[in-house]
Amino acid sequence: EPWHIIARADEVPKIKIEKHNGNDVIKRGNESVEFNLRTADDIELSKVRLIYRQPGKRHTTLTVDLPTDAGRSWTGKALLDLAPLNLKPMDVVAIHAEVEDTNTLDGPGLGRSEIIYLEIPFPEDEGKDDDGGGGGGGDVETINPMELQKEIIRATFASDGTMNKKERKALIFDQQQNAKFTGMMAEATARDGLIELSDALKLAQKRMLLAAVRLSNPTNPPLAALPDEEAAMGHLIDAAKLIPEGTPPTEGEPASGMTFELGNKKKSSPPEKKEDESESSETNQEALDKLAEQIREQIEKQEALNKEKISSESKESESQSESESESQSQSDSQSQSDSASGSLSESRTQSQQERAERQKELAKEAAESAAQAGNMQGAAVSQEDVEAASEELARAAELQEQAADQIEAGDSTKGDELGEESAAALKEALRQLKAATDRKDNGGDGLTAGYQKLISDYLRSISYE
Repeated sequence: EPWHIIARADEVPKIKIEKHNGNDVIKRGNESVEFNLRTADDIELSKVRLIYRQPGKRHTTLTVDLPTDAGRSWTGKALLDLAPLNLKPMDVVAIHAEVEDTNTLDGPGLGRSEIIYLEIPFPEDEGKDDDGGGGGGGDVETINPMELQKEIIRATFASDGTMNKKERKALIFDQQQNAKFTGMMAEATARDGLIELSDALKLAQKRMLLAAVRLSNPTNPPLAALPDEEAAMGHLIDAAKLIPEGTPPTEGEPASGMTFELGNKKKSSPPEKKEDESESSETNQEALDKLAEQIREQIEKQEALNKEKISSESKESESQSESESESQSQSDSQSQSDSASGSLSESRTQSQQERAERQKELAKEAAESAAQAGNMQGAAVSQEDVEAASEELARAAELQEQAADQIEAGDSTKGDELGEESAAALKEALRQLKAATDRKDNGGDGLTAGYQKLISDYLRSISYE
């Protein structure tokens, strides 16, 4: 009687951080935190480890010793010493657990837990004499970019390298929106004279936009955006530490120090508001002009790169024809023909790599310009035009990233098409900026017009429950 064999694919091992005592034991940031772990696999467990890091910094691994008889499942504890990290109040540590199985056919399966964040609180004796200063106006919306960025990182990390189009689109939208409002906060703090805080927020916004660009490239796995997402988180932490001492965070919640009230703070002083608006208008016009010039330069660079690709392909074609002709006339010297062919291939590869690198640099420049345009939103009279320009610049950066990937992959035709599309997006961004400039003298809504609506729309748009 024949035997029936059913082959099953190896399943990814599972690991979960069931609980930890970080919230109870962390006071100064030099304590040891205990994690309760649970793992399971369909073959056999091989390795378990904790991966921890401060967002934007290098990861560190803590290997967890498994018993020799762990088999397919294991429940145990891991102790993480925070002292070597030299943490300070408001620092954040991100931790997740990983497990590998003993698959020797196509490589060990890797499973990850969700990310846990540990925050270092302020010393207990600080802020006790403060009564909290009230809860603020009842109609004022608040938003915390640090908490929102945590959720974006969790969603990216949970994708485990895969994500359907709808989920990816939602994540891109969330990251772009968080970048937009972080830019608004950077602009608001700059007007209040908090330049260091504003600069930190601008750096966070830039990395958020770069993360959105990487997520928008369908050839990238979602995890390709994680380094930029975590770098943005790191800059937000830096920004939280620069918030004036007069606005202490909620007790036990350091991240709440990054909560901003979004509203028009100058309503109580109309005369100063008019003067500030006049100065802001002049500064804004200078910023618009400077940004427009940057975009013109980017258009020139992109168009030059597009033409260079065509010229390069033409030269390669001529060189190849010459090589073939030379090979035919020297048919008795096969080695010379092979050498010429190899030299041509090597030259083509090097040229593709150089063009891809230059295309990536242009993508970074476009992303930075998108961030600059985003920072003007709310200060510009024609807010819709500047917002549209920011979106086109971000789209140009996405197309340039995709073009670079196609060039590296050897598909210069597709790379050319994407490069031309990116140039068109840059031109559209420039047109939108010109429209914003043309409307400067026609009046319009200032910071508060549409501000609360944007915030409300954003808060409704994000939901991970």
